[in-house]
Amino acid sequence: MSDSEFDKKIRRSAGGFLSVSGFFSTTANRSYVENYAGNDTNETDRTQSALFEIEIDETVNKFQYADISKNSAFENEAEILFTMGAVFRIQSVDHDSRGVWSVKLKLTGEEYEELQKLTHRMIDKTLGGGPKVSLASLMIKMGKYGEAQQLLSEIIDDPSIIIDSKALAGVHHHLGLVYKYMEQEQNAVKHYQLSLQMKRQLEEPEPSSLACTMNCLGLVYEKQDNSAKALECFEEALDICRTASIPDQSIIAILYNNIGVIYDKQRQFPKALVMHGKALKIRRKKLPTDHLDIAQSLVSISQVYDSQGKYAEAEEHLKKALEIEKDSLGEDFEDTRKISIKYCIGIKNLCKLFQRCLPQEQEPIIECLIVISQLYYEYNMFHDALETRQRALSLQSKLYTSDHIDIASSLLFIGQLYRHTKNYDQTLVYFNQCLKIYPVNYGEEHVDITQLLRKIELTTNQMNEEAIVGDGVPL
Repeated sequence: MSDSEFDKKIRRSAGGFLSVSGFFSTTANRSYVENYAGNDTNETDRTQSALFEIEIDETVNKFQYADISKNSAFENEAEILFTMGAVFRIQSVDHDSRGVWSVKLKLTGEEYEELQKLTHRMIDKTLGGGPKVSLASLMIKMGKYGEAQQLLSEIIDDPSIIIDSKALAGVHHHLGLVYKYMEQEQNAVKHYQLSLQMKRQLEEPEPSSLACTMNCLGLVYEKQDNSAKALECFEEALDICRTASIPDQSIIAILYNNIGVIYDKQRQFPKALVMHGKALKIRRKKLPTDHLDIAQSLVSISQVYDSQGKYAEAEEHLKKALEIEKDSLGEDFEDTRKISIKYCIGIKNLCKLFQRCLPQEQEPIIECLIVISQLYYEYNMFHDALETRQRALSLQSKLYTSDHIDIASSLLFIGQLYRHTKNYDQTLVYFNQCLKIYPVNYGEEHVDITQLLRKIELTTNQMNEEAIVGDGVPL
């Protein structure tokens, strides 16, 4: 098992659940399986050896398992086979003296009941109102708002829906969501209010469902810059959640976050930090350490610090959020890109702080600008990268001699940016300026000089080829 997979699914999830998607083959013969676990001395740095020890509560039969020793292909294996979908609680994760991870699991009905509740809640949210509402929900997730609106408008006149208040409330909620995404806020408010009215009239109103719609209504008011009404909705939704026999902590965390955002807009920064802190505390308690909701809380806290001009604290929290995004999604995922851009903005603000506090100390500012330009470059934001690196070059030109190697590095970087935007004339200008500096620092024969000459040659050829194509002359 790879390090990243083991850390995410096992080591960081002690106390949580481990689910098995296929049949799970095990053995009652410990010495037999220990031979397979071996030790990790022969493994690469990216893999781990693990031995799973399973405790079974025989009074609970939620998941089927059987002794199939007589049918096993291997003699003396004492094979126990668990059915597909078996779920175990991870009781402990320890590293033994042989270098093997010892993972203790327990199969009971406890996690089954929790998962059943979660499953029913998800089905109720997704399928409420029948398959057509489910299809409309899928269309919303796909961004097909017009088609979803048309389908929901048809469903709302369905006689079977009209007589089902719960289903009709769900349709109005979905319509509110569609109109919100279509930026038709008045229609969104109308349908959210109708949904709330119907949900309140149900014989047994569901607190989580009520709070969810109330929260969505608050988000529309926030979008309309009506902070007072938005705050009122979020606080009422929070009160509703607290009336539940088992309050939904995930919704409560969302509401704390949204209240914090409003306080930030109202410049009530201490209150905003308290709210975001409460949301973060819940999420850290309930979720894995690399969950994206934790990153979202860190971004919200960063924004409050940014609003106060506390750029160092803002940058610190953004950096933590970015690490979580990278661990969970990878560096190429769109959400990671968004956090990275916010990180750039945070560092930019930090640069401004340096300039105010340390007007004579240019090197920290230059370093900040270089980091920002490189991050923009990695996400193909060439215009922002170019603007930022030119600012760094301007400061370097004032601070260093004209043949300083750091100036050459910036000239090369800017030339590469121009090449990406197909501005070959400027590319060659910066490459040639860099070429004049390299021999002063490296001598005439250096690998960097050879590579730069190759870049100049390729750029010249590419410029000539595109010029021929532009003139209509075949290559």
